Amino acid sequence: QQAAGFLRIKDGQHILDSTAVHPETYAVVERMAASLAVPVATLAANAELIHSLDLHTFVDEHVGVLTLQDIREELLKPGRDPRAQFVMPQFRDDVTSLEHLQEGMILEGMVSNVTNFGAFVDIGVHQDGLVHISELSQRYVRDPRDVVQVGQVVKVRVLSVDVALQRISLSMKSLRPAAEGPPTETVPVRDTARRDTAAPARRRRRRVAPPAPRPQVTAPEPEAEAEPEPAMDMAEKLRALQARFQGAGRS
Repeated sequence: QQAAGFLRIKDGQHILDSTAVHPETYAVVERMAASLAVPVATLAANAELIHSLDLHTFVDEHVGVLTLQDIREELLKPGRDPRAQFVMPQFRDDVTSLEHLQEGMILEGMVSNVTNFGAFVDIGVHQDGLVHISELSQRYVRDPRDVVQVGQVVKVRVLSVDVALQRISLSMKSLRPAAEGPPTETVPVRDTARRDTAAPARRRRRRVAPPAPRPQVTAPEPEAEAEPEPAMDMAEKLRALQARFQGAGRS
């Protein structure tokens, strides 16, 4: 009862020992076979009988629909491996440590982590190397997750190695096929030709209507100056003063 679901026993005492069906659910399979009036061995070998089962009729407080679905899949394909196919990179036998790395080496590795600034790749030297986001592709990359995923096998080129700091800089440029992976955004290139042809039009002066002629204002003619009175001689001045004093005395 402590056995995991993936443990299988060949030539066991029970026919289900060679399958991934857990011993605790053997009774459920026996109930399925009994509902069809056939032995368990006949049920396990007949896909038509398995598909005819109504799983909801076997649900109880110990077994749910999901468990029943797993049992049905195992009966249909006994011995199947539920794990996805795992592809291992081909590490070089002569490159097992940082000291063996040289700039320009082309190596195969597996993406171990993806961040916003790039991806870390395991190349078999017990220290993951970094492929910066700018080195992931020849094209512009907005998000590294659009180019690589964890577990993906990739080819990289060694850019630099710092043994003291345990740092490895890698690049995937020119090593990634153009058709591989989802398309990434490209940086828009400005249309310089269009800009150059449009420039003269902007430099042209806008033609405007000539201003209306201003009305001419004539300056007023200067008034004629009064003719200056003739200068008085000394005798006339004395007579004028005497007349002024005499008038003042009468008042």
